[in-house]
Amino acid sequence: MNNSNEVRTFLNAYNAMANKYGVTIIFLHHTRKDSSGMVPNKNSILGSQGFEAKMRSVLMITQDSQDDSLRHLCIVKNNYLPDEVKSLSYVLKFNEQLSFENTGERTRLGDISFIPWLEEAKAMKDNGMSFNKISEELKNRGFKNVSRSTVHRKL
Repeated sequence: MNNSNEVRTFLNAYNAMANKYGVTIIFLHHTRKDSSGMVPNKNSILGSQGFEAKMRSVLMITQDSQDDSLRHLCIVKNNYLPDEVKSLSYVLKFNEQLSFENTGERTRLGDISFIPWLEEAKAMKDNGMSFNKISEELKNRGFKNVSRSTVHRKL
């Protein structure tokens, strides 16, 4: 997964099949854990850069920071679309049938990032707390997956 040459070799077979039969192939992949709350971008893809480099399009779905029923469909890479199209997410509503409906709204990618504990962590750091202590305190406040290294990277 992290070896760019092996990833590209693996994907070449799918590329050949897509070209031969004139079909689209979709891969479902994951983002890095530390990308949660960040502005969606292609660099958040887990593993080798070769995976992102081989793709013609990369889409990400991320949860809205204010409304749990909303998701943002973001085009973080597309070789054929202008940047102004890629700079806005499509706001989707998760419905009772466990599918998405397009709300018709668009949101700037920079406006959907939100790390709920970041301001608290900044204040703790300004008060002289170590990254370890900040992580412990955030966990005590209910933020379960906030490691020392995550706090360090975000600050």
